[in-house]
Amino acid sequence: VILFDEVEEFCLDREDKSLTMESRMLTTAMLTQLNDLRRQQKCVFIVATNRLRSLDAAVTRPGRFDHIYLVGTPALKDRHARFVKRLQTEGIDNATQPIFDDSTQEVSHKLASDLVLELLEEDWEASVRFLNFAENEALMDAVVALVRGQRLSRESFQALLQRTMVTATIQGAVREEYVQSMPLSR
Repeated sequence: VILFDEVEEFCLDREDKSLTMESRMLTTAMLTQLNDLRRQQKCVFIVATNRLRSLDAAVTRPGRFDHIYLVGTPALKDRHARFVKRLQTEGIDNATQPIFDDSTQEVSHKLASDLVLELLEEDWEASVRFLNFAENEALMDAVVALVRGQRLSRESFQALLQRTMVTATIQGAVREEYVQSMPLSR
């Protein structure tokens, strides 16, 4: 089994006008090597990339690789399930939490897990779905601390999320590329 991580560095799209002649030649050489490995049929060749759309079309065409899978970020239900499990593991009661709403100056009561699910859903499309596993775990660590101290609110969650998004891996053009790559699995 051969794993080639960050293969995009060796197989960039040769149509990209910003590439140097050396990069184009490297892509051509890699295509030859990939064909040789495939012909030998003695090994399983796995390539990994975060930038599927940046690969040369000859690399991603049918027949070059048997399967292409997008391994995305954790799904909403999985993030929520991990949060609930974390509350249980840490012995934190998922009881009703007093939730103070700064805008209305009112206190309501919700289960911590229900509130977190609601907050994740609200920010799913705009930001939460782009947090990778490690980033989500760090966010949930901070949320658990808020639950433990009965300080979880919409505003405190938003503040944590904003701080997390500042250093998130999937941002800007990478975010757009990630979204465009989602339907490319085959």
